Amino acid sequence: MTEETQELTLDQAIEWTEKAKQLGHYDDNTARLLKTAGEAVAKIFGPEEPRTTASIKERREQIHARLLKKSDSLSATSAQAYMSRLLRLVGDYEAWVADPTGFNPSGRGRTSDEDKEKPKRRAPAREAKNAAEEQLDAGKYREHTISLGSGKATLKVPTPITLDELQLLMLVLGSHCPEARDAQIDWLKRSRTPGGDMVRQ
Repeated sequence: MTEETQELTLDQAIEWTEKAKQLGHYDDNTARLLKTAGEAVAKIFGPEEPRTTASIKERREQIHARLLKKSDSLSATSAQAYMSRLLRLVGDYEAWVADPTGFNPSGRGRTSDEDKEKPKRRAPAREAKNAAEEQLDAGKYREHTISLGSGKATLKVPTPITLDELQLLMLVLGSHCPEARDAQIDWLKRSRTPGGDMVRQ
């Protein structure tokens, strides 16, 4: 860490939030939240206590504990949020001082607008793929909806199917009707010739 970075203070970082907003690094809400967190922590420091950004990062746990102790109305969750914003503030300020031109605020990826556009670009490709898959399925399957006394049954059958597959399908359906099981087996026996082909009626 450079000498220049070690001399940066929390008070400077708090003042910098306005500049960061003007430069477009923060929106109004982010600048306000980071500034509020910095000011809340600044209040717990004594007059002679180090206020450099480097010392704040080194003493983060102690500062967190003191923040909870001195702020009766602050919950543990709120204190943690304040500390996260404080560390983001001092980290961003140090990074901006070190390289103002190439500075990119923490918490921001490449470009938010670009990230928002990505799903829109991929959506047509996904829709085209889904449509193609549906067309492929439509050519391989036939769907039958049959009204029964207890409700509706939907069958999705691949086309074409073999005779053995037809008989297997009938056995599966027959398992739902115990009374018809014997008649079904008898029909299957009579419907086959010694060669194994279906007798045409």
